Amino acid sequence: MAHRMNLPLGMQRYAVMAALVHDIGKLAVPPELMYKSTHTPEEEEQIHSLERQGYALLNETFISDPQIARICKNAERNLRLMEKKEPPITERMQASTKVLMVAGVFDKCTAVRFTESPMSEISVIRKMMEKPAYYDPAVVRGLMNSITLLTPGESVELTNGMKALVISQKRGSAKTDGSDFRFEPDRESFQSCR
Repeated sequence: MAHRMNLPLGMQRYAVMAALVHDIGKLAVPPELMYKSTHTPEEEEQIHSLERQGYALLNETFISDPQIARICKNAERNLRLMEKKEPPITERMQASTKVLMVAGVFDKCTAVRFTESPMSEISVIRKMMEKPAYYDPAVVRGLMNSITLLTPGESVELTNGMKALVISQKRGSAKTDGSDFRFEPDRESFQSCR
């Protein structure tokens, strides 16, 4: 994603390293607590406390380069603010932090989970696009450019109920309403579904 956004190599490196280690504190969360579908406020605080301990570990591990721990902490802080419906702290936020926020939420929402079904990639992107204060639109476009939502040759059902065949996808646009895709009516599927 950072590469698709043409970020400098140093920023790309920070984004990748932060993505690899940002959840290190969650390794200490007991499985019976981690995989519960709902948590009490005390359990939430216990999880957050372990996450903070993970950030302390990152500070120690990356003592010669504190940037990685800073990226992880800033991303987590802004995601917590979003949960509380408070404004994000974006002043001087690094692009690597923005990438980590978008990638982390996308991964969390689209991954297979024990307690609920994953969201579709398009649903997650739409939700991010609804909150540009938290999810930088340029980073969301970078995400869209780094994944394949619909591949040419794939058959899809349009919102009007008709079936179509994907011909191509525009790169770099933030629309997810279907207007960024070239479709050709899928006559065979259409005939069999009528």
